[in-house]
Formats: sequence, C-alpha cells, structure tokens
Amino acid sequence: MKEKGFLLESLQLAAERECYLISYKIRFNLLFKFVTFTKKWGVCMKRLTKFLILIIFTLFTLAYPVDSFSDFNRDLIIAATGGHTETINVLLSKGADLNAKDSGGWSVLHWVASGGNIKTVNVLLSKGADVNAKDNGGWSVLHWAASGGHIEIVNLLLNKESDINAKSSNGQTALHKAASKGHTKVVNILLNNGADVKVKDDDGWTALHKAALRGHTDIVNALLNKGADLKAKDDDGRTALHKAALRGHTDIVNILLNNGTDVKAKDNDGRTALHKAASKGHIDIVNALLSKGADPNVKDARNWTALHKAAFRGHTETVNALHIILSYGISNKIPG
Repeated sequence: MKEKGFLLESLQLAAERECYLISYKIRFNLLFKFVTFTKKWGVCMKRLTKFLILIIFTLFTLAYPVDSFSDFNRDLIIAATGGHTETINVLLSKGADLNAKDSGGWSVLHWVASGGNIKTVNVLLSKGADVNAKDNGGWSVLHWAASGGHIEIVNLLLNKESDINAKSSNGQTALHKAASKGHTKVVNILLNNGADVKVKDDDGWTALHKAALRGHTDIVNALLNKGADLKAKDDDGRTALHKAALRGHTDIVNILLNNGTDVKAKDNDGRTALHKAASKGHIDIVNALLSKGADPNVKDARNWTALHKAAFRGHTETVNALHIILSYGISNKIPG
C-alpha cells in the first residue's frame, strides 16, 4: 500500500505544481496498482481490466513516445520533491540526470530548494547537483530559496559557494527577492555574506526600493545599516521615499527621513514624495515630510502641486490632508 500511496502522492504533487512531470510508467503503475488493490472485483474482471489498461497504455505510448531516460529524469523530480531519498538513489543508479531541467528550466535542486526540504537538498548537493543552476528566467536555486524564506537552505547553498549576487534575466538578485517578500532573517544572512546592497535590477530598483514599497521596516533598517543608497532612483526617477510615501508606510518614511534621504527629490514626472502622500491622503506622512522641509509649492510636469493632487482625489482622508497643506498657504487654484 505504501507504493500506491507514493504514486498517488506523485500525481497530486505534479498536478499542484502544474508541470508535466508524470511519466507514462508511473501512470501505468498507478492504474495497475489500483486494480490490484481492488478487492471487490473478481479474478476474471481484474485480468480483463489489466489487459485493457495495457492495450490503452501501449496505444498511448505509441502515439506519444517518450524515451526512458527522460522518464527517469521526471521520476527523479517527483521522488525528490516528495523527499524519497531511497528512490532518488535508485533512479540515479538507473541513469537519471541529476542536473536535467524541465520545460521551465528548473532542475531537481530548484524544485526541492523552493519547497524547503533541507534534507533532500543536502542529498542532492552531496551527489553533485549544480548549486548555481538557473531556470529559463535566469533565477538561480538561491533566488528561489531566498524567496521562500528557507533559512537553512540559504545557508547551505552559500556554504556550497552559490553565487550570492547572481542576477536573473531582469537583473534581480536573491537580496531583491528576500527583501520584497519580507524575509528579514534571509536578508541578514545575505548581507552578512557579502550581498551587494546597492545593486539595481533592470528597472533600476534596489532592495531598498522593494522593502520600502512593501512596508518591511526591519529590512529597511538592515539595508540602511549595510550602506543602502538613500538617493538611488529607479528608471522612473523614484526613490525609496517615493515608494514608502505612496503606500502609506509612515514608520519607513520616518526612518528614511531620519537617515538623511532627500525630501525634495523629484521623479521623472516632477513629483516629490509629498505629491505621492497627498494624493493618497496619508496625513501623518504629509506632516512628516513638511516637518523635514518638503516644499508644498513644487509643481510636477502637469503644473500640479501636492494640494492639487490631494483635492483631485476627493476622499475623506484627502480633505484632512488638504487642510494641513492649506495651513502652509498654498494657492488652491487648479491649473487649467
């Protein structure tokens, strides 16, 4: 019954992952076992059913041939994601390729590391799995372990000389992933092992941009302690302060301000963090920005001030922000 359970588990796992990892051999064995364990059926019915299954299976494999070597590779991924060490050893002895990749470019190590199975990751690495393998998007095993917040696996991969600053196809490192997901412990591990805190992705985002946007206060502090660039702008000209102000992360805005960020920095549309906060009615942030010298008279590319942005939104929070800004004597006439 254990074998039947493993087969069922394998099919379920692959279905959940939406991948084509089920070999014809496993499909046939599952059907065969189903018949074997059906006690209610008579002997003749069982034999007839087995015969019919064999015919269907044969016709299917003739129509869609798959070589046995790729079968072993598919089975290896299934066994590894299920944590079946003995099965892994058998498949490798039969010629399965430890570093073979599926259609998405994922190796066995990608699957297991992303799932958080430290024991199986250890096994695969000890047998020579490529620690720096990348998928079709350029994401390494470390990227996915960091994204999942798998602390032990991240440590293990780094000990095995995984490239800590490896970039995906869009220029992101494992630090970008961990910072975006809010995995503080992983971020600290990466920073303490030499991750580049100032690296930008293809859109000009640093890990600080990611953490500020998502509201991960502890990570923002950790990045700043390691020298993150407060003045760094993305391709739209926005700093981490723009991101935090837009999303209403008051604590992070205050942290950035207290660390000397440029409160008057403009993005490519001429908008400051004050424009962003006012447009969303984030009253506490508007107050914080003004107290640090934000200029309420700055106009963006449309000739709008922060007041215009606040008034245009027309919600309750914006009305409060409007009164705050009016106290600084801004004209409330919207440009034509």
